[in-house]
Amino acid sequence: IADFKRPKVAATIDCIREQVNRGFERRNNQTIFEAFYRHATFYPNMQVDCFGRFQPKRPCAINCWFIGKEKLREALLQLDVHVKPQDIDTLFYTLDLSHEERGVDVLEFRRAFQAPTGAVGSWARSLPLADVLLDALPRPSIDDPRHPLRVISELS
Repeated sequence: IADFKRPKVAATIDCIREQVNRGFERRNNQTIFEAFYRHATFYPNMQVDCFGRFQPKRPCAINCWFIGKEKLREALLQLDVHVKPQDIDTLFYTLDLSHEERGVDVLEFRRAFQAPTGAVGSWARSLPLADVLLDALPRPSIDDPRHPLRVISELS
């Protein structure tokens, strides 16, 4: 019976490991910027002022790139974020803080990955995960001459 269950447990652990790795990657600024600029459109002669209004014919800055509604889902999928097609409009208007409808700029896009997402994200961020992690880590025995961080570093 133990051999029958082992592959299922290994597959679950592999799945969780992959999800965690994708989560770290998804929150990496370089990865976020790559996904953004791959799907964004450049608007020359446009710049957003400090109030989020478009100012024509000024020198362009970082806020000249935007992802429209039609490309937002593709950019999110690249980052392994799955959104139902019917929810894209709501998400777009939530992310587009300037409400100019040209699109979501890079800062708005990045902010989406730094905030809790949905009810599960808010719940998870409320947990004392550092305490849970600390309780789950192996403790060296009193007779072990190694430093506790050395024991942790040897985990695979």
